[in-house]
Amino acid sequence: MRILTNSYPWALAAYRRNRERKVHREVISLNEQYPDLEFHLIDSLLAAAVGNISFGLHALSAKLLRKLPSPNVYFAVSVNGPYWYFASQRMNYVPLRLLKAKGIDLFFAHEYFPVNFSCNTVPIVYDTRMPTEACIEAYKPRLTNPLELTKKRHHFHHYCGKQSTLITLTSPGDAARYADVFPDLASKVRTVPWYVPDLDPADRSAVLSKHQEDNSDPLRILFVGNDGRRKGLPELIDGLALLTDEERATLEVTAVTNFHDGHIDTTNSGINMLSSIPFSHVQKLMAESHVFLFPTKGDTYGLVVMEAMAAGCAVISSNREPQDWFLDMGRAGLLVEPTEPESIACALRDMMGNPEKRRLMAVAAYERFLSVYHHKAVGRQLRDVFYEAVDLWQLSV
Repeated sequence: MRILTNSYPWALAAYRRNRERKVHREVISLNEQYPDLEFHLIDSLLAAAVGNISFGLHALSAKLLRKLPSPNVYFAVSVNGPYWYFASQRMNYVPLRLLKAKGIDLFFAHEYFPVNFSCNTVPIVYDTRMPTEACIEAYKPRLTNPLELTKKRHHFHHYCGKQSTLITLTSPGDAARYADVFPDLASKVRTVPWYVPDLDPADRSAVLSKHQEDNSDPLRILFVGNDGRRKGLPELIDGLALLTDEERATLEVTAVTNFHDGHIDTTNSGINMLSSIPFSHVQKLMAESHVFLFPTKGDTYGLVVMEAMAAGCAVISSNREPQDWFLDMGRAGLLVEPTEPESIACALRDMMGNPEKRRLMAVAAYERFLSVYHHKAVGRQLRDVFYEAVDLWQLSV
């Protein structure tokens, strides 16, 4: 099967944590697992130019405006990204002659859907997102008109969905919300997690070993999130403050953030703060940490939770979608209320006082990664969806 695929053009390819673009380009490596799938990657040059200009202006304004006394100024005027995002969508054009020249059997589309493609042209699998209200609320400080942005996004979602044979979303919650918003498209919806071929699990013996260390060693806690406020770093700090001095003495807490959504006062927090470190260093920290603490207020997906599960960390995260799904509704990790420091402190005490429970939680998270999110498991699902789309399209023409 010959598959044409495109990718997000709006963020510069060299951007270190631009996981979205990385994930969408790396689907071509699925050919290594399934040789019957042959991928051809294409990007619209015009959309890429507009999108990268947008991203550059957004990043520059963020860097300059974060230096102002009030971070609210940054939130109020940092609007380049969202609105240029839609402009670059509308400029996405892929010549139809490529389909015939390459003998394309299916188009695997992302949110940059070519405006000249339709369901009459070729079978289309459209991969998209439908964030929760909590996630939209968490992003609101950056947007001057979030309701208008949501309206535009929904209009474009519906247009792309109508032109598609099947629609993939990354979590059951996303799929259910999409079907609720667009009931006429519900029959097309399938759930497939993100395909991340470069994320491999730690060795099982290493996972068990780090959770069987001497109890006299400090319990290593890790937080990772460029948007420190949205990801829950202030609440984490407040939760730590509720612990006794004796409890705090048993912890070694590290936080990795670049404060993209405003400064956070970490003075006297006792946290080892790190910024602008290579991703390989983040992976090393995960491999060494016992607990990954991520009380995010809103995330469209949260690949960092998957990375922590693969590294064998016991995970504490939010009782929000999709984190609750990642952790199997609390069976593969602890779920906390991200706006309540008391809930975070309680979860930390649970991990501190129950080493066997912590080990079991880490193993459960590790096993869930292997069975649900590992690229081999996801690859099988993607292949099945591709063939299903071709079969459905052939029946409809």
